[in-house]
Amino acid sequence: MLAAAGLALDAFWLEPDSLRLSRYDVPDVPARLKGLNIAVISDLHAGSPFIDEEKIDRVVSLTNAAKPDLILLTGDYVVSVAPALGGRPMPIQTIVARLKHLQAPLGVYAVIGNHDRWEDAEGISAAFRGVGIAVLENRHISISARHGRFFLAGIGDFHTNASDPVQALAGIAAGEPALCFTHTQDLFPRLRSPVP
Repeated sequence: MLAAAGLALDAFWLEPDSLRLSRYDVPDVPARLKGLNIAVISDLHAGSPFIDEEKIDRVVSLTNAAKPDLILLTGDYVVSVAPALGGRPMPIQTIVARLKHLQAPLGVYAVIGNHDRWEDAEGISAAFRGVGIAVLENRHISISARHGRFFLAGIGDFHTNASDPVQALAGIAAGEPALCFTHTQDLFPRLRSPVP
């Protein structure tokens, strides 16, 4: 009983209320990606308990202070069950008005998560585009970095059947470095190699 109470306390109060910056070094990356500092922000679920406008501003501030070269937003910006969990719906316009302050010399890019798709994928994508944040949903772009060009490929959410890695990577020659990002990691074992 005590263990269950501790788990509930962590899951519904401590964890959602905490903010932390975690750093990871990725081994064996292509030479063109070495030394690249990438910030990844995922699962904001704005409107959930503890995730208000001030918390989003703190996420933006913490991210910018890390001075990333590139920022990737990996989905679930909204929460489709906010009232049931004690939260309140937060309009995507409010969310992107805060996220537009993210800064990185190589840009800020987004993909759509499952909650976003359940809510309104097209409207959420349009809101991001409206503040200058590109949504790379099953498509890629070329980025020139200090060690040379690489491709950044955004892949749709796997669990909502929105992923199309073939389309996302179409036109990238074998041997060209491609950095892929998506909301659901279950997709990565299905990608062709080598893709970081």
